[in-house]
Amino acid sequence: MDKTDWYWKMFLDGSNRDHEAVNVNGPKALDILNVDYPKSLLFFGGFDSLVNLERKWN
Repeated sequence: MDKTDWYWKMFLDGSNRDHEAVNVNGPKALDILNVDYPKSLLFFGGFDSLVNLERKWN
């Protein structure tokens, strides 16, 4: 948790979990219903601090 808390403080110091950057469906989220996004394919790999933290505790 120390590492994720550090990331939170560096990125969103003074914010709570309703910040639109981390809670995209929260009360402060932007309405993106009518945004025309192009078709996209995303690949993720490598370090994910939350997944790695979960593996540590299992």
